[in-house]
Amino acid sequence: MKCLQFDEIEKLQGIMNEHFSGCSPKYLKSVMSNCNIENQLDVSYSCPPKEFVEIFLAQATNQYHYDGSSKKIILIIFLEYFKYKFKETTDEHEFITKLIVKYNQTIENSEFQPRHTNYNDLLARARQEQPQEPPNSQPAKIDKEIIVGYDLESLEYEFKQRVGYEGTFAFAISGHDTMLKDYIIERILRDLKSKTERPYKKLDVRLYANDILTGGEVIESKLKICHECQNIVDWFFTEAYLDIVLIIWLYDIPEKIRKDMESVAMNFFEKSRIEVNPFIKQTSRCFVIIFANVGFEHHINGLTNITIPKEFDTTNLSQWFRGRLKQLDIEDYVIERYLVRLQSQHGHLIGTYQELQYIISELQRGNLVV
Repeated sequence: MKCLQFDEIEKLQGIMNEHFSGCSPKYLKSVMSNCNIENQLDVSYSCPPKEFVEIFLAQATNQYHYDGSSKKIILIIFLEYFKYKFKETTDEHEFITKLIVKYNQTIENSEFQPRHTNYNDLLARARQEQPQEPPNSQPAKIDKEIIVGYDLESLEYEFKQRVGYEGTFAFAISGHDTMLKDYIIERILRDLKSKTERPYKKLDVRLYANDILTGGEVIESKLKICHECQNIVDWFFTEAYLDIVLIIWLYDIPEKIRKDMESVAMNFFEKSRIEVNPFIKQTSRCFVIIFANVGFEHHINGLTNITIPKEFDTTNLSQWFRGRLKQLDIEDYVIERYLVRLQSQHGHLIGTYQELQYIISELQRGNLVV
């Protein structure tokens, strides 16, 4: 299949080998039966899983499945089923979803001609094609951080309204790890610097259920271990003129101990305010604490709880991204294909964000869609 690249073939083969390793012939047959492609494969299910994967890929990339008047490549049918073997947040699911979108787009724009070849020949041809760059595909001067500037106006307003130019301030947010780390918190840091017009130093501490159950001054203990400081105010002596931002990541906190989590958070905030404020009074410096609930939503009473979007507005996102790509002099037909990829995520917050990252990585490498 012409659109297969060597690295994609190799990665898909690796994912399938790992998933099917040690599986019984009955399981392999049931997977193909669930895809309704069992009768179109000339392969023995009793052969070793690794050999089965090689034979399957050689056949699945070259044959259609007919359903009445419609037809679909067997590989795509399999991938549409296989991706649900992995959670949506995993790299495997994202990679397979990306392949499906890419292959469907390629098929829609070209006539598929069966190529009866073995898997090794397919790898050899892909390996030869890999170094070739599409015409006019120079690396684009685009930074992944452009995503941080998109949307989040309500978050920006909420944060800037609550944080001042001097003092100790505490916030709580909830969301997916990737979105919080690469998008939401990066935007908060950008907004802080924009408001105060000062540099900052960011520190991270990670807490788990066992830490919460320990109670007491668990955050202070983690700070001593991870950042080798004896007291919070040490930072304000060693980092003159900088604002300090402390991100406290909360992982896998079950609902039954979230009240305890609130107590740990509020005790640390109150203690920090008492200890730090005298040292930063009339110095125009900030101590910003952010409690980040990873993978679960929970408001912490007494803190400023910042809400994040539930999904992207696909129309607005497409209009914004089209404008950014036009500034790079990218051809309209290429832009439209990128927008189709974004729209295929249906506004899903994590999937759309990660697809944006994939596209920008391709632009940076000069690996444009053709």
